[in-house]
Amino acid sequence: MGGGKKVKGKASLASATVGMGKKVSAKDSVKDDQVQEQQGERGEGIMGYFWDLASLSDEVRMKAATELISRLTTSQKEFSNKGEDGLCPDMEYSLSRLVRGVGSGRQAARQGFSVVLTEILRFMDATPEFILQRMDKNLRIPRSAKKMEQRDILYGRLFALASLIRSGCLMKGINASKEEENTDKSAKKKARKKTKKEKEPSSKYAIVTDVAQRLLDIAKSRSFLRSSAANIILDLVNVCDTETFIKAILPVYSSIAFGITSSYEMEHEDLINENNEKELPTKRAKQTVHAEEDAGDNDDDDDD
Repeated sequence: MGGGKKVKGKASLASATVGMGKKVSAKDSVKDDQVQEQQGERGEGIMGYFWDLASLSDEVRMKAATELISRLTTSQKEFSNKGEDGLCPDMEYSLSRLVRGVGSGRQAARQGFSVVLTEILRFMDATPEFILQRMDKNLRIPRSAKKMEQRDILYGRLFALASLIRSGCLMKGINASKEEENTDKSAKKKARKKTKKEKEPSSKYAIVTDVAQRLLDIAKSRSFLRSSAANIILDLVNVCDTETFIKAILPVYSSIAFGITSSYEMEHEDLINENNEKELPTKRAKQTVHAEEDAGDNDDDDDD
């Protein structure tokens, strides 16, 4: 046709233009199609695990968790063996999906997703910053959100922070930097002189301070979350060494210590007053006894 030349579908793609005149070859088009097919197959396969993670059956949930962790471990190893750095696409997708899933109120999703998230963070090189970024993206509360939706998202934030802390992921960076410092004491002394300000909590311990503040914000947001948030705060304190606690955590919570005491006294004012009234007669009796004893001693002195 048209001068005896037949134009095939693939050949016509070679001269196709996209956007600002950029040409897409037939080879590139076929490659893109293959990549999309692989991504589709991968997504469909992984999605099955996520569905089962929300099952009310402990057996189904644990099986899905075990198989998903095994698959992700294999994918990450294959990715690293190719000389690639960072997380493989399967791992990045799964971490994002797990963070979003802990904010779901569907069946047992929160329990199943948090278990897998904790285990993956335990042995993978995902950074705390990566998880916090995913939280900010996937666990935001829309303005139009209803109370139940807000509740699920707040619980999701709480569970995601708990996984970050309990997996040991939060302290990996700080512990690694301390090990490096301990290997060369002389270099550490020089670093203190040259970059003294860079070692302050605003940089080195910023991520821990951020997590501590997030937990405090959740505790303040809803009264029914305070107990759970307090338990996770205790977990945070337990995984931190003394230096990290003093520089990163204590400044966040010390400012509310007086407020907590005052709040307790206001809520239990009647009980406190009642206890004081009960103690008063005892104190007065003791004072009377002491006064009588002193008077008796004085009388003896006069007799002498």
